[in-house]
Amino acid sequence: MAYRVLIAQFKHETNTFSKLPTTLEDYRRRWLIEGAAMVPYFTGTREEVGAYIDAAKQYGWQPVWAGAANATPSGKLTRECWETIRDRIVGAARAAGKLDGICLSLHGAMVTETEDDAEGALLELLRGVVGPDVPIATTLDLHANATERMARNANALVSYRTYPHVDGYERAIQVAALVQQ
Repeated sequence: MAYRVLIAQFKHETNTFSKLPTTLEDYRRRWLIEGAAMVPYFTGTREEVGAYIDAAKQYGWQPVWAGAANATPSGKLTRECWETIRDRIVGAARAAGKLDGICLSLHGAMVTETEDDAEGALLELLRGVVGPDVPIATTLDLHANATERMARNANALVSYRTYPHVDGYERAIQVAALVQQ
């Protein structure tokens, strides 16, 4: 039986000194993609989601496409922005029923108006949905603020190894292999 793996991206490098909030419109300017629309957008790319698409084919996964969101580095995410994208991902996990794994693409330095450790909060919510036995793994930027909360709720946090960041695809392939094990 094919693994059912949730795949999502929610990236932001927050500058907490900036007074300019990050909104949903800021995500739309870069990308804010819902569900299966991720597949044509990222197929054949060297982005992390492109790697997850390739891994799903290689491993015969039945992917659950939660969405992909990426905004230019800027100030804290507004509450509306954070909750909208967070709820799409967590809602997709809830709606999916039984999952065998979760592959994420995160930055690791997201701060919102209501969460200083947004990635930790997202991972905690996902862990609450899938329980303790489902592997959750994510890519992170080199200058992520990895927290105990993130480590408690993920099985693997895999950081880029290069700057400039040219190895996101390879790190996502690594994450997928860890989830497949």
